[in-house]
Amino acid sequence: NTPTPTPTPFPTPLPELVATSIKEQAEKFGFSFGTVISGSTVGDKAYTAMIESEFNSITAGNEMKAYSLLNQKESQKSPDGMPVMNYAVADKIVGFAQEKGIGVRGHVLVWDAYMCDWFFREGYTNDGAYVDAETIKARVKYYIEEVITHFETEFPGVVYCWDVVNE
Repeated sequence: NTPTPTPTPFPTPLPELVATSIKEQAEKFGFSFGTVISGSTVGDKAYTAMIESEFNSITAGNEMKAYSLLNQKESQKSPDGMPVMNYAVADKIVGFAQEKGIGVRGHVLVWDAYMCDWFFREGYTNDGAYVDAETIKARVKYYIEEVITHFETEFPGVVYCWDVVNE
């Protein structure tokens, strides 16, 4: 009969592993820990309270994608021919993040699956001829610069990175 060795107990609590939230643990090691938020959930008090306590980063579900920001009707009236954006819903999300000290991952500037076909057509119409490559490049460049400038001007430092091109 050999005696069973007595195990050495772990210190309680394990200081390098214990935090009051995953958010704190992520921040301790320099990581962002995020979740999605949408125009409909930004007004949900229980959901936003959970975001505030558990996450240090959020990503808009669709509200920062081109098809959500581009305004076809106003783009058709644009005096310089450049696209016009409507930031109302995206601003609510980024404003919430700013108020709560949460970073925003900007998602996404260009994504073929979420780009409006009319963006590439003459007069921003649904059935017009497609514009030439130089016009498309000018519109995309303008769009990207305007979106980034808007969020950096209105909410300085809140959008900490951008997904530029998806798929």
